Amino acid sequence: MRTWDEFWPYYVAQHLNRVNRRLHFAGTSAALVLLALAAQSRSCPCAPTFGCAR
Repeated sequence: MRTWDEFWPYYVAQHLNRVNRRLHFAGTSAALVLLALAAQSRSCPCAPTFGCAR
C-alpha cells in the first residue's frame, strides 16, 4: 500500500473484526499507560526526546 486511498479501505475492513478492534484498543491503552507511568517516574528510555531526564 503506497497511498492513503489504498490504505484506508484496508484499515477500515480490519477494524470491522471485533477481535482486531479489541486487540488494537488493548495495545493502544497499554502503550498510553506505560508512557504516562514513564513520564511520571521520569525514567523513560527516551529521555532526551521527551525531556524525561533528571
